[in-house]
Amino acid sequence: MINPWNAGLRHGVAVAALMTASIAALPARANDSGLLDEVVVTAQKREQRVQDVGLSITAFGAKQIHDLGIDTTEDLGKYAPGLSIVDGYGGAPIVTTVTIRGVNQQDFSQQSEPPNSVYVDGAYVSFAGGVGASMFDVDRVEILRGPQGTLYGRNATGGLINIISRKPTDQFDAYAGVTLGSYNQRKLDAAIGGPLSDSIDARLAVQTNKFDGWWKNLQTNTGEYGMDNSSVRAQLLFKVTDDLQVLLNVHGTRDKPVAAGAYTWRASHIVNGHEVWLGPNEINTSCPAITGLTGLPGSDCLDYIEPSTDPRSGHSDFVGYFERTVEGATATVTWASHGLSFTSITDYYRNKSSYGEDSDATPILFGNSTQWQNVHQFSQEFRMAQSEGRFRWTAGLYYLDISGDYNQAFLSPIWYGLDNIQATYFQTTKSASAFAQVEYDLAPTWTIIAGARYVHDQKATGAELDCAGGGCGPFFGIGAVTTYPDVSRTDPEHFAGKLQLEWRPIHDVLAYAGINRGLKGGGFNVAPFLLASAGITQYEPEKLTDYEGGVKSTLLGGRAVLNAAAFYYDYKNYQAFQNVFFTQRIFNADATFHGVELDGMLNLGDGWRFQAAGAWLTARAKNINVGSGLQLDLRAPKEALKNWS
Repeated sequence: MINPWNAGLRHGVAVAALMTASIAALPARANDSGLLDEVVVTAQKREQRVQDVGLSITAFGAKQIHDLGIDTTEDLGKYAPGLSIVDGYGGAPIVTTVTIRGVNQQDFSQQSEPPNSVYVDGAYVSFAGGVGASMFDVDRVEILRGPQGTLYGRNATGGLINIISRKPTDQFDAYAGVTLGSYNQRKLDAAIGGPLSDSIDARLAVQTNKFDGWWKNLQTNTGEYGMDNSSVRAQLLFKVTDDLQVLLNVHGTRDKPVAAGAYTWRASHIVNGHEVWLGPNEINTSCPAITGLTGLPGSDCLDYIEPSTDPRSGHSDFVGYFERTVEGATATVTWASHGLSFTSITDYYRNKSSYGEDSDATPILFGNSTQWQNVHQFSQEFRMAQSEGRFRWTAGLYYLDISGDYNQAFLSPIWYGLDNIQATYFQTTKSASAFAQVEYDLAPTWTIIAGARYVHDQKATGAELDCAGGGCGPFFGIGAVTTYPDVSRTDPEHFAGKLQLEWRPIHDVLAYAGINRGLKGGGFNVAPFLLASAGITQYEPEKLTDYEGGVKSTLLGGRAVLNAAAFYYDYKNYQAFQNVFFTQRIFNADATFHGVELDGMLNLGDGWRFQAAGAWLTARAKNINVGSGLQLDLRAPKEALKNWS
């Protein structure tokens, strides 16, 4: 990978580096009859066969998750078309970047919510630092591509990942498994569940995973990129009456401190706004302005050339670190009678983590970064639904409250006298919404779906910039300690919506076409160098309008499935991310995305199955300022996006 600090200029716009992942996946296993098992999903807040939902969906059941070796959320990106997941930076899941159909957010500031939502057992996970997690005792995973703003709300602009754990039942079951692997890996998976009484079922699941670092720091003789993780989930299901159930879910994950924050080194530079490798005989001409050095052929702007050519090793003066504690509880109340249902989901989530890295990836003390966060989240959803003949509806209310304290620090004493420039800040988010979606069968083969969601967001932030030693005061013309007044913003009256027509011309064939709108709230930039140079800056909410059509078919009497979708995204105020030199920020730009997806599976009999899945995407952000007075339309590399298997 490129270590951008060695490019002399760190520069990236999210839409310019988008990739899809389209590696063979198995959305259903074959049963003894030779037919593919039906996959049931809750993509529209009720149970449906995946082939009956007019959405582009990839679903994995428990057996497929086990057979494919999906251990973490990052592994999902290997098997679903149009999905890419990068689990953190420097070998630690400090920020997990989820890309769906090219929509992503590469900001590594912890307060920024991503544009692709992750739900765990019905509850929204607002912070990217809590997305990267172990996939233990999971019943299924649903990957929904395209905006899901009507039923799932803001920040599901590109789509969402829905993770559902195994629930308690009145049947006793238990399992345990041990994995031993390279780098002294020791992994334990275990679960036990069953009835405690006629009206109470329980389930307890645990996982521990520990291994030594596989990246060798030749400067300090330290192994980095290791793991020491423990997770637990305890659930109680109270069957109050035949119609009323209450499920309590308490969970926690602990990542003990491990060495992290290292990068494999290769020099790069900027050409026409794009970062490219620096050839062995090339000199980066921007180096004199950055470090005062002329730059050696093939070196970074510190005149350094990494002697190790092994991507599993390098020289670093600073041994980074990572530790994290995630804990939470969810109470789900469900009532159903005579076709009418009520659901209440009350959730509390907390994420506390810290991370440090050698950002320059050299034995020279040029730039080390650290950050920590302590975030609390509370959400409440009330939802009612009814299915009666030709008419089905879902409506509800949702409230989200996020409160977090954060810190970002950068150390660069040699070149700029920045003994320790650090920003300590808070951010609060309060979001309320109301939503409804209706479905009506116009005729036996025709269905119309219409939905809308009203969202009201309020955010506030405040920051203090501390330049220990006073180094950045003269550099930026500010004091050694600068306190910035609190800033608040309100994003009222934002609407998401959906209008779709579905047609079932013959049995087991569904064609759909529609317009769907997704939203992502606005926010603040509070990174240290941007604070020093510009103070607290803001960016506006983004709105994505999706024009989409697709076909889902079950063929050969249930022995095969073939699904296809095509889409065009009109993006207004796309929240692009850019990091020039040490200054990171989100800014608004218009963008357009379009692409196609295709996946299918055939049961060949005798336990043999064949699957092909793929996605093609082109994405462009318009009029991006790439420095030196250049404004370009930046596009994702096409060759990287035509990825089939």
